[in-house]
Amino acid sequence: MLDMVFVFFESDLIRMTALFVARNGRQFLTQLMTREARNFQFDFLKPQHSNFSYFTKLVEQYTKVIIPPNTILEDLRNEKGNTKKLMEDVNYRVAWEKHQKSLRDKEEKEAEKERVAYASIDWHDFVVVQTVDFQPGDTTNLPGLCTPKDVGARILLEAR
Repeated sequence: MLDMVFVFFESDLIRMTALFVARNGRQFLTQLMTREARNFQFDFLKPQHSNFSYFTKLVEQYTKVIIPPNTILEDLRNEKGNTKKLMEDVNYRVAWEKHQKSLRDKEEKEAEKERVAYASIDWHDFVVVQTVDFQPGDTTNLPGLCTPKDVGARILLEAR
């Protein structure tokens, strides 16, 4: 239980520090790093720490929200009264999301169909006809080994 409290505290500390760095700039970060250099709770400010990349991504995202680029602000000002353009953009996004969902559903159905076909193969129904022994020098011209998955895929291809 104590570990979970520490994890939540560390997560909140990382998020709040990233928010302050995004708002106050890199100079604040360097001052914080020098002031808290010996504090283990701020080890995520060091590049070798596992949470450093998470912290830097948070700073980037917070910066984009707090101080948006001028182009985005300009676009928002231009589209402020243009509800028709806004509705067109929303409709386009909805259509795109539907298209992406249909593609995902189609892929999932294909994968499920393949899993069902693969599961329907009775692997104990095979009979060994002959065993061929190869000498160590005879194996150079042979293809690589087959896995059961490869055999199943070949059987499915033949069945189609």
